[in-house]
Amino acid sequence: MELIPRHKSNSTLPARFAGGIFMASLMALLAVASCAPSQLKNLGKVEDFTLQDVNGNVVQWKDFRGKPVLAFFGYTYCPDFCPMTLHKLQKAFDASDEKENWPELLFLSVDPEHDSPNDLRKYLSEFTYPALALTGTD
Repeated sequence: MELIPRHKSNSTLPARFAGGIFMASLMALLAVASCAPSQLKNLGKVEDFTLQDVNGNVVQWKDFRGKPVLAFFGYTYCPDFCPMTLHKLQKAFDASDEKENWPELLFLSVDPEHDSPNDLRKYLSEFTYPALALTGTD
């Protein structure tokens, strides 16, 4: 797999941030998945947001109401954590006999300044798990 060589950065802050957010999301997802529906607790409402997909279409959180969604926070020049995690997700997806029941994967860029729509499109084309890449301005 060819990753997009971007620019070298001495800062690992975006990687740590993305990793921390992903791990927290994964732990929450696993905790929820292990509960019976009657045990699930409403933790509150996710505020609506507006982002753009790689084709410039406006996407809002409310567009996913009632649908299972897996949010992945990452960036295209992430050196190891992002591609490693996406490959693990891809392996599980590829091995599944029920692909139609998998949640929609949202790849939420944490670096909109450097992740252009073309970069996001190319990056996600390396994975078989269908994902919707979203980015914003901040």
